[in-house]
Amino acid sequence: MANRLSSKDISTLYDKISNWGRWGKEDERGALNFITDAKRAAAAKLVKAGQSISLALPLATVAAPDNPSPVTHLMVQAGFDSHTTPPPWAGDYFAISPHGMANTHLDALCHMFHKGKMYNGFTPKKWDRMARGDARSTSRARAL
Repeated sequence: MANRLSSKDISTLYDKISNWGRWGKEDERGALNFITDAKRAAAAKLVKAGQSISLALPLATVAAPDNPSPVTHLMVQAGFDSHTTPPPWAGDYFAISPHGMANTHLDALCHMFHKGKMYNGFTPKKWDRMARGDARSTSRARAL
């Protein structure tokens, strides 16, 4: 049986493999910095057939032990009356709680904290600026 890691072992390992500071103190992209223009160009050259493959999963719309907040889908304009409202349209609304076990997503580095700090040592105040719409922080978080 493998040895269990102590809290000190985990903390030491965290510090050893952390990318905090690797790309400068203002970095908010983390390992995305490895994806350079040259890497994207090289990847594009590997394409042979141009076939796209969906990685989508069906939306989890039924409540379950691992899905206490299922996806809600509402039609806000549809079918029978959509042609009477100028301009004619159909629309829908999705409510998704992605932070759980039933749905998946790519998350921003600003969603996790270690010893009271976000990635690269930013304070929770950084998150507050993003919530208020700080353009610099918000655009970078969306890119992640």
